[in-house]
Amino acid sequence: KNPYIGKALLQEDRKVVIYVTINRNGKLDEINVEHFSPDMAFNRSAISAIYSSEPFDPIPSSIKLDKVRIKVNFEVK
Repeated sequence: KNPYIGKALLQEDRKVVIYVTINRNGKLDEINVEHFSPDMAFNRSAISAIYSSEPFDPIPSSIKLDKVRIKVNFEVK
């Protein structure tokens, strides 16, 4: 049972914080959700947006890293 059904969500409640790890070739390596919104549909949309953005551009050869980790905030303002 969803405890949020029937409760009004404030705009500030609609925030999802996701850490995305991308490998050298631009492939999505890992997704970690640091903060979920009480709005499950909003959470699914944020995660779906990350997956839909793949593949990412490769890491430039001038950067000597095998992976990069990026923090992505989704929020309603």
